[in-house]
Amino acid sequence: MLSWPTNVALARLIVLLLSALQLAYEWWYLRGWYWLPKSSAKKIIGWVVLFAAFLVFPLEIYPVNAHSKSADSFVSAIVIIDAAAFIALLLYMIKKGRPA
Repeated sequence: MLSWPTNVALARLIVLLLSALQLAYEWWYLRGWYWLPKSSAKKIIGWVVLFAAFLVFPLEIYPVNAHSKSADSFVSAIVIIDAAAFIALLLYMIKKGRPA
């Protein structure tokens, strides 16, 4: 059985890795598939995965963390920064336009 500090460190690492993977997917999607035609199956599937990850990740982790007896502000900050980074990335890519 892992001790409490080890559990906290492991949870932080997992949340940080999930956030990094999610941001990497968002960057990849917005650089390529976002610019496909509207009827493209890849674009539709990509949007579903993108927003499912954007909604599920914070909605699963943040309430459990925020309402637990030992809430971890580091995990909450990662979730909030991840959401803000996604919104900023989305707005930046839309403003930048189609890649050359």
